[in-house]
Amino acid sequence: MTIFAPFKAAQIAFFARLRLGVYTKSIPESIAKSKEILNWTPFKNSNNLQARSPYFYKPWISELKKCHKNGGYRNLFGKFYWSHRKLQYFDFKNNTYGGIPEVITEVLLCKLSNIKYTPNAIRHNDVSKYTFKVQKNAPIKYDFEDAIAFNFGGANFFQHFVQDCLPVIASAKDFLKTHSKITLLLPKPYKNFMGRNELISMLGITNSIFDTEHKPLLIKNLYYFDFKPFPAKYALPTVYYKKLNQELKLNVEEQNKVVLITRNERTRNIKNIDQVILFLENFSRSKNLDLVVINSSTATFFDYQSNLASAKVIISMHGGACLNLMFANTDAVFFEFLPISGTDSTIDFVRKMGILAVPVPLDFVKNQTDPITISHKTLTEIEKIYNEINLK
Repeated sequence: MTIFAPFKAAQIAFFARLRLGVYTKSIPESIAKSKEILNWTPFKNSNNLQARSPYFYKPWISELKKCHKNGGYRNLFGKFYWSHRKLQYFDFKNNTYGGIPEVITEVLLCKLSNIKYTPNAIRHNDVSKYTFKVQKNAPIKYDFEDAIAFNFGGANFFQHFVQDCLPVIASAKDFLKTHSKITLLLPKPYKNFMGRNELISMLGITNSIFDTEHKPLLIKNLYYFDFKPFPAKYALPTVYYKKLNQELKLNVEEQNKVVLITRNERTRNIKNIDQVILFLENFSRSKNLDLVVINSSTATFFDYQSNLASAKVIISMHGGACLNLMFANTDAVFFEFLPISGTDSTIDFVRKMGILAVPVPLDFVKNQTDPITISHKTLTEIEKIYNEINLK
């Protein structure tokens, strides 16, 4: 029995890791003790900022309660862990959706000196936001004199870059503008993510960018963010999303558009798109608004920015294109069609920017390839909800 005890313990640890995300330390305590905490206060009185509560249409509540997904933060003994167990998507009691509470309570900007920086040293599916590790080093020659770490998990994809990385870059805008020689370290984007540098430029940030892969880098002064209590994925405070929206949205004279974002992808396409457009044309006309249809397969960031800034109503099937609501005016109402099975949404992202999100539950599976029909009843209910909201 004694011989097999270590083997059993290893098995338990292995399956626990599969079931429960493990936070991997990016910076060892011995190195972290030597950090310099900079006097950096990007947000004042940020504790008073609250995410905007979604609008839950009462006839849809029973369907929303059926929405579920696998994976989310769970509170065990006062600490948050990432669990892959099935959970109910809408936690109405705690105002938490998709298992993503605001885990992070404080962010410090820190500096370490004489560092060996290893990108992609932490698996992307760990609970840690970071994918890099550091070691102390004293080389004769450095790859960079000054660099700042943005090697966050998933930042090489559009969706995770916008949701988890770009808000932090936006928060550091003033610091980066006054420290123009600091290089941004970012994971090399995948080939289908073409606009990363364009988004950073739209924030007004002109610092050089270096695409990291797996090669270690020697850095004289490394700047990084110390997220308290730990660098949790998907769990930034509300103020970071508000800052991103404030920096990217255009100032417009009038909100006079209804924007429909369409998909032409492998999954979650709308089957009766012509009928949906016809309904929305009539709806828009009755409200003295103009309908704009954005094809997510061909649209540019400027298309989203110019149209969403002046949108009063935004309607979309769930998908990565919904993250372009970072350009939207906070007075807009956002209707997002959600799958009941394998539910996912941008509701947390949108509400933290201050936009009113209205989840529309539909009976389909997230990754199904069969196109989805939007019933006339659902469309008339959207119109009814819009009227109710405007009367308040």
